[in-house]
Amino acid sequence: MFNNYSPTEKKEFARKFISYTILAIILSFFVYYIYTHFSDFKALLNINPLWIFPIAIIFLCSTVVNGVIFKTIMIPFHVTLKPKEWYGLSIVTSFYNLITPFRGGAVARAVYLKKHHSFSYTNFIATMLGVYVIQFFIITLVGMINLYFIYKYHNVFSLPVFIILFCIFAILTSVIFFNVRFPFSLNPILNKLFEIGNGWNIVRNNEKILFVSIVAIIIQLMLGVSGTMIIYTAIGIKLTVVQALFLVTISSLAGLVSITPGNLGFAEAVSVLSALVLGISPVQSLSASIVNRAISTIIFFILGPIFSYILLRKKDY
Repeated sequence: MFNNYSPTEKKEFARKFISYTILAIILSFFVYYIYTHFSDFKALLNINPLWIFPIAIIFLCSTVVNGVIFKTIMIPFHVTLKPKEWYGLSIVTSFYNLITPFRGGAVARAVYLKKHHSFSYTNFIATMLGVYVIQFFIITLVGMINLYFIYKYHNVFSLPVFIILFCIFAILTSVIFFNVRFPFSLNPILNKLFEIGNGWNIVRNNEKILFVSIVAIIIQLMLGVSGTMIIYTAIGIKLTVVQALFLVTISSLAGLVSITPGNLGFAEAVSVLSALVLGISPVQSLSASIVNRAISTIIFFILGPIFSYILLRKKDY
């Protein structure tokens, strides 16, 4: 059957077959996820449909911000990502994080960059850790400042939360100001660790990366606050800006622990506990979490397979 085809045509057929097979697998995951988590989506029936649109827009804006960070952090490594790539990788990363445990989206992104841009896994780890260090440094700093305003305007203060934020902030501060150039080592394992350390130094010493990352993270926090306030308003609860910012910073820290697909279960538990500090009942906070997860899941399950296919089939951007 294939004898009449040239090697190039056979290769093209194989590539398309693999692409369609992966797409079919992804769609199967979609159907399975909807079936097993159908109760989550019922929460959308209990809110005014008009609230869904602005929440969805905020999620999409957040994916754009993530894409800009991906694009910017690759510049000092001489990797230029086109719009379909940096935005597509933002969507695909979130999508695979949703359906796989232990941040499978990061693995998918690393494989893509290695295959299409010869970007080493050690440098990828360095850039990923760099983003996390900058992100959580800003989040913990904002979180501690926010605790002051929570106490000032709402007379609520959580010492355990402050201690957690302060400890993470102190550790990240030491990492940011730790600047050592690691030498080449004959030990392959040690040398890989040194490469990661040197990759981090490239990130931390690039002013453009730091500026763009800080601005992007602040924008993400603002989007998160807006989205949180809208979601709680949709279920009949009015939040102040400082209350919403508290919930967003704590939820962001929950992202440090991602064992289950989409951090399912753990993220909801953190949301409930942080909301209790503000006097919000578990039923109310869990309802907000379900609405948030349902809308984000729909978005990523629509766009995830599309951009997975686009990134798989495109050879040249």
